[in-house]
Amino acid sequence: MSITKGQPAQDIGPQADRQAMHARPLQAAPQKPGRPVGRPAKMEMPALPALALNEIEQDLFDYFLWAYHTEFPDLKPTDNLILFLAAVEWIKDLRMIREELETGKLVTMSRQHPGVSLRGLLDQLSVTRKARTTHASPPESEDAAALRDFFLSGGKQSKRQ
Repeated sequence: MSITKGQPAQDIGPQADRQAMHARPLQAAPQKPGRPVGRPAKMEMPALPALALNEIEQDLFDYFLWAYHTEFPDLKPTDNLILFLAAVEWIKDLRMIREELETGKLVTMSRQHPGVSLRGLLDQLSVTRKARTTHASPPESEDAAALRDFFLSGGKQSKRQ
């Protein structure tokens, strides 16, 4: 049975194990300096794992994080965790795009596509243009406010003073 890249398994059985991704555990992380003596600091985020990126990918990864931190300086610690995952998905997406362009074969596994994961993570952070524009409503003019009040009052006109 020949299996091509990006194609689903024909049947589930013993050969399915050969198709599974064998992800290695995270092992290497840069060491953080020790804490000074005194009052214990707030919980600090441990060093992120070192990823197997080439120099170009590392530059793009760092730029992705820098760009979002520059555009959204108010990100919380949990936002930074999600942003890290989004940066990983972006690099995976770029790798997949390169593979598609080099081979001419399109990847059809849309639910697991890194672009879909990336979009979901960025929407969760509300840092996409769509998320930003839906949360911001334009200021209401005086005429619009008067019209809204008129309809909410059931059409009864109030006396002007």
